[in-house]
Amino acid sequence: MKKTIILGIFILLGVDLYGQSEKKQEQSITVGLGIGVHNGAYESSLGLVYMVGWQQELGDRQRLRINPNMTFGSYKDYLTDTRDLFYRLSALGVDIHYDLVKYKGFSLVTSGGVFVSYSRGLMGTGDFEGQHHSSDYFTMLYGGAKASVGIRYDPKQGRIAYELIPATLALGNSHYAWLYPMAKINIKLF
Repeated sequence: MKKTIILGIFILLGVDLYGQSEKKQEQSITVGLGIGVHNGAYESSLGLVYMVGWQQELGDRQRLRINPNMTFGSYKDYLTDTRDLFYRLSALGVDIHYDLVKYKGFSLVTSGGVFVSYSRGLMGTGDFEGQHHSSDYFTMLYGGAKASVGIRYDPKQGRIAYELIPATLALGNSHYAWLYPMAKINIKLF
């Protein structure tokens, strides 16, 4: 009986308890640069888009990632027959990325997410008809959803992953539409 108890203890100690083992899930800092076309209640223009965020891998297959991020844009109108327009855009968002097809380090990635965006700026006096005699300031708060598709390269041995997103489309309230292609770099943390 004593030998059976000792044997049972050794068997239990030798068994791998997978429910309590911790698989390393990578975290990374994400930065991106792109060109955006933006349209809102008062504003419509073309400008530069910057993004910074944090990314956490989910699951054992490393195909699913969550990415809280901040996106910024600086816009100026390039039309000559409308009022001058200068504005900035700041957005907080959470994206879910999923690798549809993965081959070696390359993958076809799709993304979906939600955002809250704050736009503020100045509409100037200049336009073709000359009806405006003073500048107008505006602020707008938008919310909505966004989706994108792109290509990702994540080498196994490197700390940096690269993404090329040909188009991210964000749609929201008050005629909000934001389309931007972006190049991203994910820097893996230790």
